Amino acid sequence: MLDHDANTEIADLQGNTPLLAAARLGYFNIAQLLLAHQAEIEQTNSHQNTPLMLAASNGYADLVAMLVAKGAKVQDRNKSSFTPLMLASQSGHLDCVKELIKAGAQIKRRNKSGENALDIAKLAGQQEVFDYLHDLSKNESLLDIFN
Repeated sequence: MLDHDANTEIADLQGNTPLLAAARLGYFNIAQLLLAHQAEIEQTNSHQNTPLMLAASNGYADLVAMLVAKGAKVQDRNKSSFTPLMLASQSGHLDCVKELIKAGAQIKRRNKSGENALDIAKLAGQQEVFDYLHDLSKNESLLDIFN
């Protein structure tokens, strides 16, 4: 179908396109194929979640890495003002958190409730993610002092 110019942007009632569905379900090869056929990497559903947000919140680190490599924005926010890093932190997906940090996601960025990824991991009881982000935050603070 894609070879015959099928519409990659058709959406369901919640605004989920094939790429958004592939990202939410972790279908790496399908997402890659859709992007090769010009699917919009920054498309959003009715909650303003991007494919990167859905992959991060569901723990698909390989898909997160691929989407970032293809230009997905790590600082975008959804309707609740959560970034992909906040979503991965809330769900306890450390591999996704690491991929997003490597891509430049900011730990200290806050949502509309004033919480950052570190706060969100703590509130969600995601100790492993909290410890990782806490250690990174301490190192960032030391760098701030010397720069």
